[in-house]
Amino acid sequence: MIFVWGLGMGVAGIALGTACGAWINVGLLTWLGRDRDLLSIEQQFLRALPVALLAALATGAGAWIGANLLKAHGDVVALAAAIICAGVSYGIVLLLFRSRLPLGRLAR
Repeated sequence: MIFVWGLGMGVAGIALGTACGAWINVGLLTWLGRDRDLLSIEQQFLRALPVALLAALATGAGAWIGANLLKAHGDVVALAAAIICAGVSYGIVLLLFRSRLPLGRLAR
């Protein structure tokens, strides 16, 4: 309600509120799982987590930049630019930090 009515974001506010709620659920489930010894977080996960968060931020920033870059050319072109820029941003982060990610390597 804050995003939709308070900030006037409309449909984007609904999507943002849903995403925030999902992350709150993930945090609560992780906390409760660890607290009750149902979940074990390995060092490999902790090492890859900052890179995954950075990749998510880069993807969102790339999509926003791509969409706003070609907004004047129509919705379809802006969407295509958003997809391309988001993919390129994500790929760059993965290439830069591939040593920290468990990409096809055996767990040790």
